[in-house]
Amino acid sequence: MDNNVVSASDRFKISKATAYAVVTPNVQHDPAIDDLPITLGHARNSFAKSGDLGGNVYKNVDGTWATVACKFQAEPEIPRNGDKKLGSVFTIGKLSSDGRSKESVATVDLFVLDIDSGGTMEESVAFLRSNGLEGVVVASFSFGKARTTIRKDDYVAWAGKNGRPSDHTEEGVKAYLIEKKKLIPKIANSATVLPNLEQSAEGIIITVSHPPLEKHRIVCPIAHRLVVMDHAQGATTQKNVIDAYSRAYKAAADETGLAYDAACADISRMFYHPSVPDFHAQQRARPATHVRGRGFEFLPYFEAALAEVTAPQTVPGKSNRNGQKTKSSSPPLNNPQGETVDAAAPANEFVFDGFDLKRWAARYGKTFQIAEALARGGQAPILADRSKGGVYVECAFEEAHSGPSPQRTYVVDASDGASFITHCSGNACTGRDRLEHVQRMLELGWLTLAQLQDPELGGGPLTGDAKGDIDAAIKGISSSRSADDVQRVCEMIAQLPQSDGLYVAQKTKELARASK
Repeated sequence: MDNNVVSASDRFKISKATAYAVVTPNVQHDPAIDDLPITLGHARNSFAKSGDLGGNVYKNVDGTWATVACKFQAEPEIPRNGDKKLGSVFTIGKLSSDGRSKESVATVDLFVLDIDSGGTMEESVAFLRSNGLEGVVVASFSFGKARTTIRKDDYVAWAGKNGRPSDHTEEGVKAYLIEKKKLIPKIANSATVLPNLEQSAEGIIITVSHPPLEKHRIVCPIAHRLVVMDHAQGATTQKNVIDAYSRAYKAAADETGLAYDAACADISRMFYHPSVPDFHAQQRARPATHVRGRGFEFLPYFEAALAEVTAPQTVPGKSNRNGQKTKSSSPPLNNPQGETVDAAAPANEFVFDGFDLKRWAARYGKTFQIAEALARGGQAPILADRSKGGVYVECAFEEAHSGPSPQRTYVVDASDGASFITHCSGNACTGRDRLEHVQRMLELGWLTLAQLQDPELGGGPLTGDAKGDIDAAIKGISSSRSADDVQRVCEMIAQLPQSDGLYVAQKTKELARASK
């Protein structure tokens, strides 16, 4: 390994680094990048949580890119019992507390891509080299995985939705692998469906063999540190910054042309350090490749995304003073009144891709079949049926919890005038609104906006008429309606313009009577 890769002050005390890494030079290498300051949150394993009595909390580690790059080129860990979740973890920047959450991320120093769908390490190395970028390409825990499992129920639901036979034909399974498992066509089309179904803890499963997947990760230093507080100034909220980061990540990742895991767009995403399941895997581990180059220019993507998040929003169809139709700077559902929103106004809470979840829940909360929607989508990890109704699912915020619990989180369809339920009993989810769970499920692809607007699932579109939504929501309120739902209707009423003062007073009284 080149001497300029490993710093003499390497605080991680890396050993055997040269045996697990290949360094490739680059004519565009910036020698100063080795000294680029990097601060990351580190924890003993994925179960770390704030205040853990055993000391398994996140701790910030200051270093340089040279020390971080060396860490990713070291001998891969063997987690206790070969369980990946017991391996050490890191975040992409500094945390403001000993716990991990979106709100606790103070800085961002790394741009990380997870390549899990069939792309090769050589392709990722070629990407870095062709763009003159600095980075380490390192194998993931599941590198070489040659089998994929599909829950039979998920496949049948997907097949019915797409007009395919419920029998898991090879053609159908290949299409499922591409659409739902996101495997690249080259891998999916080479897959073979094993003849026998198997029963597992996840239910009856279809097993598919395919060429080994080179699951790996690209870790790049960001040329200029992103400091959250520097951008959350004035009327720009922290939520604006978090949302802008997610948009910027996806924009930058899309431009790479690589098949990446979109879940990495979460600013608080936790990543595992290089690890393998056992000693034999450690001996045959694929060496990491360190490509020399320049830092990734992420800030331009972020600044453009932040401008979009805080830009004035108007509804298409309005005419300007010349009588010409205007174009929308955001989806029309984000501003049903058709009024211009001041650029400094904070973004609405629980809005996903311009779709106002509060307004939607107020109108369709008592009819939406959330468990059915998750089953049809085929992406949510459904664990078991619940004896009191609904199903147990993996929590959408699973990484925030201290350990696995198969019966911690459940969802229940709306019925008999009662609203749909999403509930998690874990401490990390105490106080979470059900719409926070729904929004996270949308981000993960477990739910889609099309499902929320599907009448067959008890959903429907937003009308664009805020008063109509309020009338419909109040009409459905009964004494059993949750305080959260009543609060949402209050917030809808509060968003009406002052010119509707008489209507506001009338609906406030109606809401008070209906909620008694």
